[in-house]
Amino acid sequence: MEYAVVLLLVLSPVEPPWQCIPRQVSPQWWKALKDTAKAMDLVDAKTPWIQNFRSEARWVRSKRILVRYCPPSSDIARMPGSEECAVMIKLIDGTMKWLDRVGETRLHHYDETVLLRKQLIPYQEWWEVARSLHYDVALTDKREVLKKLRDTIGEEDYKQGNWPYPLVSP
Repeated sequence: MEYAVVLLLVLSPVEPPWQCIPRQVSPQWWKALKDTAKAMDLVDAKTPWIQNFRSEARWVRSKRILVRYCPPSSDIARMPGSEECAVMIKLIDGTMKWLDRVGETRLHHYDETVLLRKQLIPYQEWWEVARSLHYDVALTDKREVLKKLRDTIGEEDYKQGNWPYPLVSP
């Protein structure tokens, strides 16, 4: 019974009358809400819960709507590790600094260096966003990051794990 009501609260296309939902409920209701949120890939074992059932049910409902088009959290394991992200960010940053120096010292190459630098910016942004997956944030936030990464490189490259590695030749 509890699971059916929780699913109705969370999945209903019509906003429930939240003022009718109690703040304090029995442990069976909490278990139903937590199991539902876990099954929807909205929370993990580290997710903190406050002792307000109405508030938490609203949170689960809003997050379900927010991440409905996001990849599953299991995709986090396929992403580059934090060390690889840090190395790529340092490489791109070093390349950008090198391009700045080349543009300043060899003025006849200035336009080329500016163009190459502009081409590196999306790579740098992608790797910085990928690194944010390894921060200690909510699972729903990580799923939003996965969606941003997928949207940036495209569905096919995302599925195949073709991460954007910049190729710049001096």
